[in-house]
Amino acid sequence: GPAALDVAYAEVVEALGVSVVTSAGNRSDDVVFTSPENGSRVLTVGAIGADDAVSSFSNTGWLVDVVAPGGGPEQTP
Repeated sequence: GPAALDVAYAEVVEALGVSVVTSAGNRSDDVVFTSPENGSRVLTVGAIGADDAVSSFSNTGWLVDVVAPGGGPEQTP
């Protein structure tokens, strides 16, 4: 689970009414093993390419909340 310092940080930020958004990471790994990406109080964003497929470098897993453009095959106009 999340590291104790990450949990404490998230609690303070949440008390201030701020949303925490973090990149899923770029190690082609499951975010369940990384913090703060695996926290329940953060919005975790993975990367997809122009082909709408998950980028090969993006971390993935059930804790990724949303994906956004962030790499992959380039398309010519």
